[in-house]
Amino acid sequence: INRLSNNHPARQHPDWVVPYGGKLYYNPGIPEVKKFITEGALEIVQNYDIDALHMDDYFYPYKVAGEEFPDQKTYETYNNSRFTNIEDWRRNNVNELVKDLNTAIKQEKSYVKFGISPF
Repeated sequence: INRLSNNHPARQHPDWVVPYGGKLYYNPGIPEVKKFITEGALEIVQNYDIDALHMDDYFYPYKVAGEEFPDQKTYETYNNSRFTNIEDWRRNNVNELVKDLNTAIKQEKSYVKFGISPF
């Protein structure tokens, strides 16, 4: 994280990111992260004449041998007993983010298409 510029969002909010497999990932289990991602997408939709916004690799990363994705604390903080296991909770985080993005984009400019490429 220290290699990022001082004004990088991950430096300003280190609690929003988790290290995993030698990379940093925004933690979509944190509501502020979902809001940050949605606002970033909206900035593009609002300020550029685009026909579509395409998102790639929107899901949790593939498992790294011998390493668990470090979001257990986030699960315990934000789950509110809605999901009995972390995998279902993670899927719901992704579903909520996709839904929020689509809703925000369509409210801003109904003609802008929103697409996702999972692989």
